[in-house]
Amino acid sequence: MTVPALDDLPRGPAALAGVVQGLLIHEHLASTYGVTLRPEQHEQAHLRSV
Repeated sequence: MTVPALDDLPRGPAALAGVVQGLLIHEHLASTYGVTLRPEQHEQAHLRSV
């Protein structure tokens, strides 16, 4: 079973990690990247969907 939306993602772990690193940012490292998080983004930091 495949998900068509994921077909264009790289298959290798290193390349996939590069994609994820471009999408996610750790709450406590945001300022290192020049990003200022809004209060609601801080509140979402520990949410986990099931």
